[in-house]
Amino acid sequence: MKREWFALHAPRVLAAAPDVVVMSWCGVKEENYRAEIVIRRDGWAALPALRHGRIHAISEAYLGRPGPRLVEGYRRLRACIAELQEQGTHSAI
Repeated sequence: MKREWFALHAPRVLAAAPDVVVMSWCGVKEENYRAEIVIRRDGWAALPALRHGRIHAISEAYLGRPGPRLVEGYRRLRACIAELQEQGTHSAI
């Protein structure tokens, strides 16, 4: 069955303990993204990413639409990963 999106439930996120969180909401301008909404989710404040302030906004225009802008989305995601590597928080990919 083809799916265009799926819900990522909190227990799975908490178990993964991500080093970085990327916010990207369809139809919402990047300047209107609110990290405090993500941080307020049950248990999320304890995630390594949020404890260390590594929550980034990347417009859905760069991640969720086919076309040349996907390259810019990749660059932005890569910058998030590079930040982790510079801090010695994450192994090289």
